Amino acid sequence: MRLLLLFLLILSIQKSYTQNLPSDRLIITLIYGKVDNNKDFYTRPFKDEEKTYSYRDSVSYRIVFKKEISIQGQNLIFVITEANVSTFQGHEMGYRDFYYIKHDKNYTIFNSIVSEDESPLGDEGFYEIAKIGKNKLALITTFQSTGNHHYEKTKDIYSLTLSELAFLDEINEEYDNSASLSLDSVTNECEALRYQNIFTIVNDDKEWFDIKVHHIEYGFTKGCLDTFISKEYDKIHLYNEGKYIEK
Repeated sequence: MRLLLLFLLILSIQKSYTQNLPSDRLIITLIYGKVDNNKDFYTRPFKDEEKTYSYRDSVSYRIVFKKEISIQGQNLIFVITEANVSTFQGHEMGYRDFYYIKHDKNYTIFNSIVSEDESPLGDEGFYEIAKIGKNKLALITTFQSTGNHHYEKTKDIYSLTLSELAFLDEINEEYDNSASLSLDSVTNECEALRYQNIFTIVNDDKEWFDIKVHHIEYGFTKGCLDTFISKEYDKIHLYNEGKYIEK
């Protein structure tokens, strides 16, 4: 009974917390000045220079992440919007913009970091905010795609401040091209490539935290029927002059 009451309490706290965030529709209207009818995104026509590279006839911006954060002495709502525009080598490309929203009596845009060029978005993006050092925040973005005959998952780590996103590190979290290989016989040698890099940010007393990476390489039986771990070891990424390097 106590566990049930605790579970319900946690749910109510989470619900109460998320209710403090404004709706996607309100944020989209605040940022772009309008919102599509009965929808939570904003659509605009293509600019002339965009039409050459896309099969679409318009650009639609949607919210993919929003979270209350405390940064540089400010309590703000951090928002990420995305708009798919084109594809390149099987990967979705588009715009990704960042907004800081302040809530006093009304919601206002405190600051923004708007992209001028397209960047890889992947099939589906995931985002998280993490501590990367003393009084330092990081935005971790996940690029995940099955395009170009393989599966890949990459995490980029950025230093997050009110004025900029500064690239810190890239973790190639997972890669696998075995699904794209077609073998005539189960006796054939499998030349597929598969690996994982599982990383952990080490929360210690350093100005910039270390990043520990556990690397796993996989081998394949004949015919690519089964996999096995062929090699695994640990690596460490250390902060050095504005970015992380592997030691």
